[in-house]
Amino acid sequence: MKTILVKLSVFCTLLFAVTACQTASFLKDEPLTLNFNAAQHFEEFLERKDTSLFFVDDYGAYSVYYYCRETRCTATLKNTAAYECQRDAGSECGLLATKHSIQWKNTGNFMPYKSEIVYQTYGSYFYDE
Repeated sequence: MKTILVKLSVFCTLLFAVTACQTASFLKDEPLTLNFNAAQHFEEFLERKDTSLFFVDDYGAYSVYYYCRETRCTATLKNTAAYECQRDAGSECGLLATKHSIQWKNTGNFMPYKSEIVYQTYGSYFYDE
């Protein structure tokens, strides 16, 4: 019984360490431009009341949003969401935004058109003129 507890303890410690190390892997720092469909999906994310996280692939083509039950989304949920996005997109994904802030650093003008809801939500336009 003691060896099982020791093994379980080691497993949990390793799992926590791996999760903690991967936490920042979904935070991106590069220019991004959403394609038209992803931009519309982003507006839908902002309009809905039951969404929390918006992930997009590095090409701005594939996107998905998630809901977190807790007030703050856990690192584990963010890692799972990033993994599922990458699996479905076939390329790297990052966290573009939460309901209250843009998380992707140095996105540049990521919206391909003017969006009133993006302006209302984040206070600055993120589109090409």
